[in-house]
Amino acid sequence: VSMCFLSTDVNGALVEVSGEWRFAPDDNVFLVPVEDSDYVHFGYWMHESEANGDPIIMVGAIAGGTAESPINTVQELEGRATYEGSAAGVYVKRRVTPDGDVDNRRGSQFTADTMLTATFGGGNVPANDHYSIIGSIDNFRGRNGRSIDSSWSLGLEAASFDSQQSGALTGTNGNVFSGATEGDQGLTGAWNGRFFGPVVVDNDDAMPGNQSTFPSGVAGTFSGHFTNGDVLGALGAEIDN
Repeated sequence: VSMCFLSTDVNGALVEVSGEWRFAPDDNVFLVPVEDSDYVHFGYWMHESEANGDPIIMVGAIAGGTAESPINTVQELEGRATYEGSAAGVYVKRRVTPDGDVDNRRGSQFTADTMLTATFGGGNVPANDHYSIIGSIDNFRGRNGRSIDSSWSLGLEAASFDSQQSGALTGTNGNVFSGATEGDQGLTGAWNGRFFGPVVVDNDDAMPGNQSTFPSGVAGTFSGHFTNGDVLGALGAEIDN
């Protein structure tokens, strides 16, 4: 039997190795780096120009991912899934006098927190909620990380992804759902999104419980309005396991 030795210095660094060393993986498991192939991306773009000496600013929101979930498969799922994530974009905040006049405006970038709940089909889910997704965007923060306005909370009203509802699905692949947003005082905007990630439907009645794989992520864009401000941005969220 051959002997193997190694030694280290006082700092733990390897200084000497002798003998024949062989390493065998346990249970034939090999670890190799694998590129992440399941993610969403979101953000916004801004273009500044000038006309007749006046500044012109154009802003747009963008959102996507590596692989959209097949909507036909999504519509076979049962149960609910919650998603947590972030939002980013631009805002304008107004200061209004007691008389209702605007005496100051300021704007910049924001980040915020996003929460979504997707309701699929199934007997345990109320029929009126089948194939819909709702949520909210809260905790709007400026570039300095401070709250822009603690009262700002943007509701993402129900958006349907039910193939039976005319006009519920748009886009070239039929995977885009859309709905309204609601700020304070009933002010409305709009939002849209898509599901991303692999989807597996549990069709095995022999196994108890639901072994379905829900979409791993949601990404989309939105606009919202408050009595003292406006927001435009994009959101991304991953499933909350």
